[in-house]
Amino acid sequence: MAKRKAKRQQVLSSANARETIAEDVQAFLAAGKKIQKIPAGVSGWRAQGGTRHIVISKSKKN
Repeated sequence: MAKRKAKRQQVLSSANARETIAEDVQAFLAAGKKIQKIPAGVSGWRAQGGTRHIVISKSKKN
């Protein structure tokens, strides 16, 4: 029975989270800031260092 209560609270929390996010976005825009749209497929991750080669094998070394 505790699991059902927890699940119901998650649903209510999701609705509250949406409202909070909407309010935060409005406050952000009201402060004169802008939202930047990032195109699909663009990543902010930059590789540092060289590539790493990982070898996975089933052979056991003794």
